[in-house]
Amino acid sequence: MDKYKIVKRLGEGAYGVVMKCINQETQEVVAIKRMKQKLTWPDALKLREVQALQKLTDHPNIVKIKEMSLKESQLNIIFEFCDKNLYQQM
Repeated sequence: MDKYKIVKRLGEGAYGVVMKCINQETQEVVAIKRMKQKLTWPDALKLREVQALQKLTDHPNIVKIKEMSLKESQLNIIFEFCDKNLYQQM
């Protein structure tokens, strides 16, 4: 997670906190969801959200997972960044 710089906090839900970040190597803007619960790698791969997003990678209306990081039992899911959520778009 050292390669990402946090720009701002976008929101918080029951399972995690979402932040807007910049990849310091490529200057790409991404969204990172930091999960609240402590996980092992096998548990992280079993999450319904992760499994569903991995299966729907080719759909144009689904935000794509760019990578996942697990450090000290803290799962971070790195997504492509969208400047609006579904509610704002509607």
